[in-house]
Amino acid sequence: RQSASILGLAAVGITAPRPAVTWLLRQQCDDGSFTAYRLDPTQPCPEPDLVNYTGPDTNSTAMAIMALRVLSARYTGSARDAQRKTVVKAAAQRAATWLTQRQLSDGGWEWIRGLGADATSTSMALAAIGRKATPPSRRGSSWLRRAMSIESNCGVAFQPGSLVDPLSTSWTLIGAEGSLPYVRYTGPRTLAPCSG
Repeated sequence: RQSASILGLAAVGITAPRPAVTWLLRQQCDDGSFTAYRLDPTQPCPEPDLVNYTGPDTNSTAMAIMALRVLSARYTGSARDAQRKTVVKAAAQRAATWLTQRQLSDGGWEWIRGLGADATSTSMALAAIGRKATPPSRRGSSWLRRAMSIESNCGVAFQPGSLVDPLSTSWTLIGAEGSLPYVRYTGPRTLAPCSG
């Protein structure tokens, strides 16, 4: 929610207040990941818990990367801004390294370790790491193509073979375009058009 708020403000040209940025930075785990919420940031992040759906997760981390990158781009000018930019960029890079390392052998990303790859998490990861033609990006795009359903007007299923759903489809569109906040992109697409 914090990352989405920062991205929403950036989308309309407003820089997030400094306490909001500090709060987000304090939520980062030692390994670079983010959880949905840490009650006490002085304590280590918990291990992934598939019963309560807690612990470091790719979706929270991807959103934080996008928020931190947009913040970094807005720091210009003063020496204090330069210092903030360095801190924010380093946090984004640590998170991106963690996220890239979580890519599964099938090319997708899973929300929490042990759940298996899904379209929403894969798309969020692609949006966060960028659309450059890197091996992780190409493999993630291939995974998403397998989740597309020609029979359902190219909608995307949460996992290949399951029902098409609007959330997975919408995040796939975002992942294909790049990081939030969305800026019109005119370069090459990493996702091939759906076709019969």
